[in-house]
Amino acid sequence: MNTRLCVSRRTVRLRGSRVYTSQQSPSTLSQYATTRKSLIKAIDLAVKKEDYASAALLKRDLEALNTEDPYYALTMQLQECINEERFQEAAKHKAELKALELQLGPQPVEEDVSLQCSSNTVTNGVRVQIESTYRPLESSPTLGQYFFSYHVKVTNESDKVVQLRQRHWVIRDSTGKKEEVRGPGVVGKQPILLPGKSFEYDSACPLTTPVGSMEGEFQMWILSEDDGQFKDQFGARIDRLKLSMTGS
Repeated sequence: MNTRLCVSRRTVRLRGSRVYTSQQSPSTLSQYATTRKSLIKAIDLAVKKEDYASAALLKRDLEALNTEDPYYALTMQLQECINEERFQEAAKHKAELKALELQLGPQPVEEDVSLQCSSNTVTNGVRVQIESTYRPLESSPTLGQYFFSYHVKVTNESDKVVQLRQRHWVIRDSTGKKEEVRGPGVVGKQPILLPGKSFEYDSACPLTTPVGSMEGEFQMWILSEDDGQFKDQFGARIDRLKLSMTGS
């Protein structure tokens, strides 16, 4: 039975040990990434079937794609400059990558299959637990609107009095689009936590894709035992968690 694998605007057909590939090239960074991912999967499949002739041809196509993909080429050049400490050239390549994203669309985020819809992080004795939930009633998938709520619990496990004063969130959708949110406190409050105490709250965020992620940091201030003032501060890390329509 023939196996046909459609790869973005590039079509790969597996017929026994032969591979036929169209000469059309992807036109956006997302298409390049999708094509690359599909070719890699096709190579793995061919190797598992011991169809090494197909695997060799697919590998050739993958190498050709990497040559055609301007983002991939610049990324490799950037890494080479960093490794060789040619930082002026690295800065130039970084700017070129940003320009390409504006021209061809953002580079999509590769989905981390190990990522969960919750995270649990401890920084300097402050534990931040967060869990996301998809809200179907507030969402409209046909309009590209996906709504997620999240529950946060901050627990002071240290022997110091701390106060949550600022928040910083980094939210990404599956196309690679990133949004950063900064502001004072959370839900209009700047809670003070005595040792062993917790503060919980609920909030939400919208996405234009069914899968995304969020991570961030709470800026915590420590009460000085000497003069009773909040002086020292640190960032309580919020590890990355998945926002998923399927909840997995």
